[in-house]
Amino acid sequence: MFNSVLLNGRSCLWRSNGGPESSNLKKSLNYDESLNQLAELERLCFSDFWPKNELAAMLDLPYSFAQIFYASTSGEKIVPIGYVIYWQVVDEVQLHRFGIHPELRGCGSGKVILADFCGQWCEILPGKSDTSSISLQTSTRSSSQSEANYTFNNFCSKITLEVRENNAPALAVYRAVGFEEVGRRPNYYHDTHEAAVLMDKCIFPHE
Repeated sequence: MFNSVLLNGRSCLWRSNGGPESSNLKKSLNYDESLNQLAELERLCFSDFWPKNELAAMLDLPYSFAQIFYASTSGEKIVPIGYVIYWQVVDEVQLHRFGIHPELRGCGSGKVILADFCGQWCEILPGKSDTSSISLQTSTRSSSQSEANYTFNNFCSKITLEVRENNAPALAVYRAVGFEEVGRRPNYYHDTHEAAVLMDKCIFPHE
């Protein structure tokens, strides 16, 4: 069981699926502290990491969000273990970054976190009687954030992403949680000239 903090602009919003550590984590975090943790995870997870100032600039965009996931260690210490950075524009979520702490790779943590992230966007469809496999969560935005053009409403029709064609571990995780390849961009990454694999996960099919 793990918890997470949602970042956008200068706000730090709490998301939790329960657990005794929830209140302690909520009280201990603020935006600056969470941004520092995000920057450290980014540095650990990627050789071409984005520096803290670039992360902050991205999060200042009204449609840009980061979500940090936490878990309790055996000594009951709460530590950040992974994160996602994404854009939500209308009914589409664009996943721009997904990282798991290097010490937790290969043990299924990435699959669990990504599945939980994707599950946040589900809601019961009208006329559907079987809701046993539908995950329901809610979220709020602070009153200081703009609601004119973008709203965080936990609904999207699909989640999109790009991944290096030779990143086999990431491709395996994405496929395991339901992402499918929809195209490729040849020579997309300038450092290795790898193609970018374009993947989509359909949350709800268009009528």
